[in-house]
Amino acid sequence: MSNQKPRTIEEQIRLLRSRGMQFNNEEYAKECLAHISYFRLKYYWTDMIDEETEHDFHEGASFDDIKAKILSLLDNHKDIPYGKLGVVV
Repeated sequence: MSNQKPRTIEEQIRLLRSRGMQFNNEEYAKECLAHISYFRLKYYWTDMIDEETEHDFHEGASFDDIKAKILSLLDNHKDIPYGKLGVVV
């Protein structure tokens, strides 16, 4: 496993966009990436990855889908503090 240099939030968004992720609210995405590491957040999009490329997203993949998963998780785990879930509302 190679050590990768840390990327800025803008670089992370550019990388996601280059792989097909759509952003309807880039400011929300920046806030999420500022509070949750890229590597933790990626578990919310694993089902959106094209299995053939292993890096690109399926057509139509959106950060809004990730936001919906986060909000659903919060709704289903109201008894757990948000910080324990690693999410930002």
